[in-house]
Amino acid sequence: MDYLRIYNGLIEKRKREVLTEENCDYFEIHHIKPRSIYPDLVNDKENLIALTPKEHYFAHHLLKEIYKKQYGDDSDEYWKLFNAFWLMSHAKRYTFISAQRYEALRKEINDFWSDKNKTKEIRLKMSKAKKGKPSPKKGIPLSEEHKEKLRLINLGKKHLPETIEKIRQANLGKQLSEEHKQILIQSRLGSKHTEETKERIRQKKLGFRHTEESKKKIGEASAKFMTGRKLPKEVCENIRKSKSGEKNPNFGKKWMFNEQTNHRLCVKIEEIEEYKKMGYKLGKNGKGGISHTKKQNFNAIRETIDENL
Repeated sequence: MDYLRIYNGLIEKRKREVLTEENCDYFEIHHIKPRSIYPDLVNDKENLIALTPKEHYFAHHLLKEIYKKQYGDDSDEYWKLFNAFWLMSHAKRYTFISAQRYEALRKEINDFWSDKNKTKEIRLKMSKAKKGKPSPKKGIPLSEEHKEKLRLINLGKKHLPETIEKIRQANLGKQLSEEHKQILIQSRLGSKHTEETKERIRQKKLGFRHTEESKKKIGEASAKFMTGRKLPKEVCENIRKSKSGEKNPNFGKKWMFNEQTNHRLCVKIEEIEEYKKMGYKLGKNGKGGISHTKKQNFNAIRETIDENL
């Protein structure tokens, strides 16, 4: 029997007579080229087609026979397709079901889960039953292939504003344990953003400004966090070393201020003359390098000394 011709005929028929929600109560998505053999085509729209449950079952039976004839019954390709057909054709272990029975079961399951109230109630029961129990996959690391598939599936997805708010509310007031913090620290040690990621973050933050309310909250939170705390001398020294000399982002630069536009920026020393022509003056406030507040304080101290003398 020419299984390949029959399989191609089934696919061509469904390409001509496309199944949609308007003309079919229930259908399943089938990979024309098996995903177990062609993992690169898992998300390729050209490789996906809608079939009825009966056709889907029949298609996997044909694929099994095609690969058996082409590669032999001791090949990896054949056993991958055999396994896929086995999972479809057995409701319980060693209990074979026909294509008609498979179709009826799939429709029954679809009708059952389409009842939203029933679904919500069952999911709540399932949640309570599993609460407090470890996941069956706990401790089993994901393969790099699996991670890549998950990344591609979630690429470009964005949470709705309502979902973001729910997540925010659920995490309000939560505090991580010291053990959890250490795990997070160790997992991120040595990791660095790629240049592409850095540029994406920069573009996202361009033009962003905190509101006055937000600034106040950040200030209060920082003050509360640092109250009564002192960084160890070792940490202070490491911070100083990490920002001294050429490591400082403002190394070899000077602050300049434009009184007309009220704009402040840090420029390279060789560019100072160029910016002076544009109306900029040295110093963060255009006071020649000494901030206005510091100058006022200095003058007040000098006047006090003169009076005492």
